[in-house]
Amino acid sequence: MTTLFELVAWRRGDESEFAANRFALQRAVATASKRELGNARFDLARFMFAHGYMAEAFGILKLLVEQEPARAENISLRAMRGVMNLAMNRVPEATGDLSATVFDAYDDVAMWRGVLAMKQGDVSGASAYFEQAGDLWLELSSPLRERVGLMAAEVILDNGDLAQAKTHLDILRSTTKNYDTLQRVNHLTGRILLASNNREEAVDLWRRVIAGSDRLARARAIYDDTLMMLGEKQISLKEAISEIESLRYAWRADDFELTVLRQLAALYIRDGQYRQGLATMKLAVTHFSDFSATADIASRMNELFAEIFLRDGAEDMPAIDALTLYFEFQELMPVGAEGDVVIQRLADRLVALDLLGRAAELLDHQLKYRLRGVEMARVGTRLAIIQLMNGSPNGAIRALRRSRLKNMPEDLLVQRRHIRVRALADLGRIEDAMKRLVGDNSADAELLRADVAWRAGNWREVAEATERLLELTPIKRPVSSFASRHLLR
Repeated sequence: MTTLFELVAWRRGDESEFAANRFALQRAVATASKRELGNARFDLARFMFAHGYMAEAFGILKLLVEQEPARAENISLRAMRGVMNLAMNRVPEATGDLSATVFDAYDDVAMWRGVLAMKQGDVSGASAYFEQAGDLWLELSSPLRERVGLMAAEVILDNGDLAQAKTHLDILRSTTKNYDTLQRVNHLTGRILLASNNREEAVDLWRRVIAGSDRLARARAIYDDTLMMLGEKQISLKEAISEIESLRYAWRADDFELTVLRQLAALYIRDGQYRQGLATMKLAVTHFSDFSATADIASRMNELFAEIFLRDGAEDMPAIDALTLYFEFQELMPVGAEGDVVIQRLADRLVALDLLGRAAELLDHQLKYRLRGVEMARVGTRLAIIQLMNGSPNGAIRALRRSRLKNMPEDLLVQRRHIRVRALADLGRIEDAMKRLVGDNSADAELLRADVAWRAGNWREVAEATERLLELTPIKRPVSSFASRHLLR
């Protein structure tokens, strides 16, 4: 093993000698000459570091670097600072120090990189680092040895090596005098028992942990017990959601809270509660932005949004709920053609609910920022129709004007001309409307002529246009409602 930290030498003996050694080192700092002061402070910092007093060691190193800036280039000091920041939960600062390539060959630094990876939710990365570090965690001072040993055991367990995980836990169980550590060892032992098909022993151990007073061990035991019972169908999905929801406030601000949020989101989605699922994932991404796992969560949010709005996930959802979901999470809109399809589908559902103004807003934004070419002309045409339905002929004309295009398909040109005729008629510009129908003898044009003439009270033109319309659409028996309406005219 290649190590950077000489922990045994730096500790200068066991815990029984700690007070005397600290006093001697502090006295050395107080009496040191100006030339030797830096070395004396560094000795004191390494002593405190080796005994696990990270905040105190950090303060000493900070003062040392302030007075001797060149010391900051010392790789041992830099690695120590990274570990201290990590111990004080300053993850970004720790990452900046410990990720330096100069430390790649040091197995003890790899161990702390494993701790950092676990804090960032990167179990795979942590596994590789802990494997490189081997049993170096046993050289740490008591509190740190227990924390790092538990992390290493959990990673090994997640990788399926039950025997090696049990070895770690047996060492911790036999050496710890800390109640909380013992409870956490029992929780992980329960996981090993369950994986070894000793379900009843696992449940019995978890029940004892849940009855205990260590908050983290209790929360983890409840989490695993709940998922086990859900998998065995002993509880319903909603009961599982209720249990996992309660854990959100049982333990905060580390990788376990992220695990809880991620699992809770998955359960919400499985239960069809898409808004709650997306909101929970958004919360995880926002509050754990420094964790590598959040990239996967953000990617899943985009996938889920696409599943809901592109692959018919929203079809069984009430339209108002679909609209709320869209506006709350519209930053997840797919780029390009898929995003345009989402908007148009949602607009169609809004029209069906007679929410014409909201549908127009959606298409107007799409027309302004997302579309080009023929698709822009088609959506502009759809927007013009909705504006007419919403009683806004000026809005219809604006939509047509904004989506003009050279060399449009003939069917689209005709449709847009007819929409403009109807808008002009709605504005009372009867003569302008009729002029735009000159030379157009289609059934749709004759229908428009009849409607425009009817509004103007030009009954002769109504009769002639209707007669031509009925000639273009032969009457079949039984007579359709369309034909009967115009025969009565």
